[in-house]
Amino acid sequence: MHYRWVRVEGKVVRDDRIEAKQSLLDAYPELKGMYSADDDNTDVLYFENAKATFYSFTDKPRVIEF
Repeated sequence: MHYRWVRVEGKVVRDDRIEAKQSLLDAYPELKGMYSADDDNTDVLYFENAKATFYSFTDKPRVIEF
C-alpha cells in the first residue's frame, strides 16, 4: 500500500460578494433550502498565496503554488 498525503498552506480569505455566495448555492442546490446568498449564514472562502505539497514515502514531494 502506498500512503500519500497533502499539506495545504496559505491565507484563507472570506469572499463576501453576493455573486460568490450565489455561485456556491447554484453549484450545490440542495443547500438553497437552508441558506441564501444574502444572509449571514453563507460564507465563501478561498486561499490566497496558497501552496499544496504532495508527499509519499516512495516519491519526492511535489509542490503546486496557486
